[in-house]
Amino acid sequence: MVTRDRNVCACRVKDQTTEMAMESEQERINGTRITVFATEESTSALVKMLKVFPATEICTLAWPPSTPMAGVAEAHAAPDLVVCEIGDTCQAEDWRSALGRLWPDSLIVSCEKSRGSFERQPESLIAASRDAGYHGHLLIDEAALHLPFFLRYAAQRRQTEAKLERLEQVLKSFSQILISLDLQRVATGIIEEFSRWIAADGWLLYTVSEDSHVLELVTAEGVRVRPHSLKLTLDGSVPGNTALHRGKMAANNRTDAGSSAHGAAVEAVTTTEEQTQPQSSMLCLPLVVEGAAVGLIQAIRHDGNFEKPDELFLAELSRIASLALNNAMRYERAERMYMQDDLTRLYNSRYLRLFVDREIKRARRYHSHFSVLFIDLDGFKQVNDQFGHRVGSETLCETAELLTEVVRETDVVARYGGDEFTIVLPETSADNAMATAERIRQRIAEKIFSGGSEHQFRLTVSIGVAAFPDHAENAADLLEQADLAMYEAKAVGKNNVKVSR
Repeated sequence: MVTRDRNVCACRVKDQTTEMAMESEQERINGTRITVFATEESTSALVKMLKVFPATEICTLAWPPSTPMAGVAEAHAAPDLVVCEIGDTCQAEDWRSALGRLWPDSLIVSCEKSRGSFERQPESLIAASRDAGYHGHLLIDEAALHLPFFLRYAAQRRQTEAKLERLEQVLKSFSQILISLDLQRVATGIIEEFSRWIAADGWLLYTVSEDSHVLELVTAEGVRVRPHSLKLTLDGSVPGNTALHRGKMAANNRTDAGSSAHGAAVEAVTTTEEQTQPQSSMLCLPLVVEGAAVGLIQAIRHDGNFEKPDELFLAELSRIASLALNNAMRYERAERMYMQDDLTRLYNSRYLRLFVDREIKRARRYHSHFSVLFIDLDGFKQVNDQFGHRVGSETLCETAELLTEVVRETDVVARYGGDEFTIVLPETSADNAMATAERIRQRIAEKIFSGGSEHQFRLTVSIGVAAFPDHAENAADLLEQADLAMYEAKAVGKNNVKVSR
C-alpha cells in the first residue's frame, strides 16, 4: 500500500514537472512569428502541428513563391522563422537566395515531404539545403519533433536581438552619464535610466562609504519626505543588505511570508501614512565593481509585486551604472581630500576661497548679499601648553562639531588654519550675521571642553564679521575685512563680536 502511494506521488510529481517544463517552453516561444512557404497539403500539415503553440503568429503564403517577391515585405512583417518547402537542389538555392534578400534577419528552414516521395536521395536535399545557406532542414512527417527546436532557436535569436537593441539604447543614454564626474548628476541619471525599464512608485540610490560600514543616500525620487539622517548602518535590518552581501538582485515582495518591505531604509524616507502600507514591495539592485559593492538601488511599489525581471539585462544595466557611479565617487572623494581639513573634516582654506568667489558671482547676478565670520579661539595656546597637542587637536574637533550644529545646512564651515575657523553665510546681511556670531560666542562660552581627556576647561572666541558688498567686493578683501574685525574683537578684551568698519 505504501509503495503504491509512493508511486502515485512520484507520477504526480513527474506530471507536474512535465507541465512546468511545457509551460516554460510555451513562455519561451511566445510571440514567435512564423511564415510558411509550402504546397497546400504541406501547409495544412504544418499549421496543424503548429496549433499546439497557440501563442505563435502563423502566416501562410502561396507556393511556389513568386520570383521576385515584390511587395511581400511590405505586406508582411519580418518573421522570426521561415519554413520553405523545397523539392530539388535548384529550388533550395533559388528560394534561399530570395528569402535571404527579403528577410535577412530571419531564421530560414527548408522542409520536404516524406523522403520516399522524391526520386532524388534525401541526402542530396539535406546537402543542398546546407549548401544553399538554410539554417536547418526538416521532414514534414516529422515536423512535430523538429519544429520545437527551430521555434526555440528562433525565439532565442529574437530575444537576443531585443536585448542587444535595449543595451544599445542603454549605452547611448549612459554615454552622457559615464563622462560626468558630478556624483549628484550621475545618481539622478542612473535613476532616470532604471525607471525607463522598471515601473516603480519610488526610487532610492545609496553609495557605500569608504569603510563599507554605512549606506549614504544620494538621491531619492517619488518620495515625499527626505530622511533626517542620510546614513544607514549595513549591520542593521536594512532592505537590500542581503543583495549587497551576495552581490545579486533581490526582490522583497508584499506576499513574501514572514518579511516586510518596510525596513529601516524605507522608514527613513517615507511618511507615516506610507509606513502603514504593508503591501509595499521592494526590488534591491546592488551596484558592484570588481567584486566590491559601491552602491545600492531600491525600487518601491506601493501596490503589487515585482515580477521576475530579465535578470541578465538588469545585470548589464547595473554593471554600466556601477562604473558611472564608481567614477563619480572616486572623483568626489579625491576632490574632498584636496578640499577637506585632515583633522576636523571641515572644508579647508582652498575650498573656502573657491566658495567665496562663487558666492560673489551669484550675489552679483541676483543682486543679493552674504556674510563671512572669522573665528579665533581665545587662549588656545594654553590648552596645548597645559594638556598637550593631542588634547588641543581633539579640542579643535569639538569646536568644529559645535560650529556645524549651530549654523544652517546651507552655510559653509571651514578651518582656516591653526585655531581659526571661517563660516560663510549665504543670503545673510551683516546684522543677521552679527546675531549668528553672537549665538556662536555664547555657545562656545557655555561649553565645557575635554579634548578627549579627563580634563575639563572652558574657552571663548573672538569673531569678526564682514558682508558682501557692504565691506568688500572681492574674495580676498572680504576675508581680510572679517579677519581685521576679529583682531579688533580680541583687542577689546576677547570673547567678543565685531563687524568690519
